[in-house]
Amino acid sequence: MVRRWRTAPEINQYMLYQEEITPEMQRRWFASLDPQRDLHFVIHHDGTACGLSDLKRIDWDAGTSIGGIFMARDYWHTDVPMRVNFAANDYAFYELELDATLCSVRKTNARAIRFNLAVGYRIVNDEPDDNPAYEMRLDRDDYEEKTRRLRDYLKKVSRMPR
Repeated sequence: MVRRWRTAPEINQYMLYQEEITPEMQRRWFASLDPQRDLHFVIHHDGTACGLSDLKRIDWDAGTSIGGIFMARDYWHTDVPMRVNFAANDYAFYELELDATLCSVRKTNARAIRFNLAVGYRIVNDEPDDNPAYEMRLDRDDYEEKTRRLRDYLKKVSRMPR
C-alpha cells in the first residue's frame, strides 16, 4: 500500500528519490529501520488509509529529526495534511521533546514550500546551486508562534481538548 502510494506519479514527482521502488528495495529499507530513530505512521481519515507521515533519523543528542508526509491525491485540498503536520510536530516537540524538525523539499514543490514556511520552517540553503531541494528547519518556538492562531481555530471547530 505505502509503496504503491509513494511510487504513484502524482506523488513521486514531488519526491527527491524518483526512481522505481521495487518490493525487494522496500523490504531492505524496512529491515534497515531503527525503531529508536525511525518512526513511520500510516495516516487514516474516517477509517480510510490515506497517507504516511514520518519522523526519521532522530538524533537524540542534537534534538532533531527529519520529518516528511505524503498524502493520497484525494486529500491534497483538505485540512487533513495540515492536521497531520500539526500532530507530527506536536509529537516531535511535546512528546519526544525534540528541539527542531528538518526536511528536504523539492524546489519545484511550491505548495509544500508555502505550507512549510507558513508553519514556521526556515529555508537553510537558499543559495542557488545544483541541489534540487531546499533544506528546511522548524524550531519549536517558531512553530508555536506561526501556528498559534490556526491551532486555536482548529481546536474551536473540532471541539478537541488541549
